[in-house]
Amino acid sequence: MREQLRADGKLIVPTEADETAAWTAYARGEAAEAGIVDHVSFAIMRRLGITQAFTNDRHFRAAGFEILF
Repeated sequence: MREQLRADGKLIVPTEADETAAWTAYARGEAAEAGIVDHVSFAIMRRLGITQAFTNDRHFRAAGFEILF
């Protein structure tokens, strides 16, 4: 699946800036002390202009995203 996404130009990879932002937010305990994986997701979503998440994970709401269930 990874190779197909890469071949189709649809594989989203965290940038160094995404990782730096994620670790900084994680160290501060932002978004109700979400884990680092969530913080990387938040950084990527912000970079891509995504404001909604199909999740019920409270950390996404705490990070300012609209959760869809």
